[in-house]
Formats: sequence, structure tokens, C-alpha cells
Amino acid sequence: MSWFVRDMYSPVGKIYGALLRFTEPIVLPFRKLLSRFNTGMFDFSVLLAMLVIEIAGNLLVRLIVMFF
Repeated sequence: MSWFVRDMYSPVGKIYGALLRFTEPIVLPFRKLLSRFNTGMFDFSVLLAMLVIEIAGNLLVRLIVMFF
């Protein structure tokens, strides 16, 4: 979305800022982890964060189903 935001005070810029404030605490640890590897101009931290969240969610569901 950063490609489309020219002015942070525009409606799109405000939406981008809100999304950034919400997702950055989740993505930042993965971004720091992946900074050790040379991924070039690609940022895979969001993809890795989504993958970890998906795996954690599946594990939680399995644990809940197993105990109830």
C-alpha cells in the first residue's frame, strides 16, 4: 500500500497509517529476524508473520478440541 500513498494526510494515507500502527508490532520481530538473511529488495516478514499466526491458530484449535 505504500506505493499508492503520496500524502499521509489524505484518506488513503490515514488508512495506511492506521494499518501500519496495527500490524507493525506483529511484523517487526519477523522483519528483524529476516534482516539477518539477504532477501534483496523483497520483504517476506509479512508473509512469515501470517504463516506463524496461521500455524499458532491451528495448534490452538487442535489443543482446544483435544481437551474438550
